[in-house]
Amino acid sequence: MNDVRSKVLSIVQINGPILPVKISKVINQNILFTSAILSELTDRKEILLSKAKIGGSPVYYIKGQEERLKMLYEHLKEVHKKVYDLLNEKKMLKDSECEPWERVALREIGDFAKQFNYNNEVFWRWHLTSEEEAKQLLSPERKTEELQENPINIKEIQENPINTENIREEVTQLKLEEPKQKLKKQKIKVSKIKDDSRILSIINNYFNENDIKILNEKIINQNKEFNYNIEVDSTIGKIVFFCKVKIKKKISDADLSLACNESRGRQLLFLSNGELTKKALEFIEREKEIVIFNRI
Repeated sequence: MNDVRSKVLSIVQINGPILPVKISKVINQNILFTSAILSELTDRKEILLSKAKIGGSPVYYIKGQEERLKMLYEHLKEVHKKVYDLLNEKKMLKDSECEPWERVALREIGDFAKQFNYNNEVFWRWHLTSEEEAKQLLSPERKTEELQENPINIKEIQENPINTENIREEVTQLKLEEPKQKLKKQKIKVSKIKDDSRILSIINNYFNENDIKILNEKIINQNKEFNYNIEVDSTIGKIVFFCKVKIKKKISDADLSLACNESRGRQLLFLSNGELTKKALEFIEREKEIVIFNRI
């Protein structure tokens, strides 16, 4: 087993970033076995796992191969490509100065956008720009240099005064929206929390009947969503799975895709009382080597 681990690690060191299916072909093993080895190496922090995916699968790489992650660019969504290009150009962005869609996209491209704090404010840096370099761009000395290089043009400001009428309209609109936001918050506060004991009992019975060992559990959403790390016996030894339990009438392909992201390259067992949508069925057929769905 140690020889296989060493071989997999060597493959990633030479060819990373690399898809797990390519590794399985080199070591002549099925994708389930390969995923288990990769998951173990990831847990040991000997290899790293990308957030972006190629055809639904992440790539594996080692520290020092981050520059090669640009291979993922063509597989990003258009909105992610726009933020990728912007951050690559600017090297650093202030979260509060970004558009709402940019802030969301920055949080979704974790391979390329790295968050850091400076003077109690959130910033994003290009993944190949160190935090120290990014903070230097924010230092007072740097801003003074930029001001000297690009002095303020008073004449231009006088010729293009600020439109105060537009500002008044925006402030008025914000004040009108505030009561709506407060009502939404109040709804959250008075929402009822149901008892999880019945659902947890059903889940535990499923695990016991299938000889599945629970390593740890986490309640994500009361009475609706639970995460587990589980251990399953196989002919090749014990394998750690990520298990998502979702109590929902309909399970969509988006539900499955998000669970795959949470699994971080491990085999996924998705349990639910709901029915799969047509797109969800297609997703499972497409990802059948790494996703197992069962109803409870």
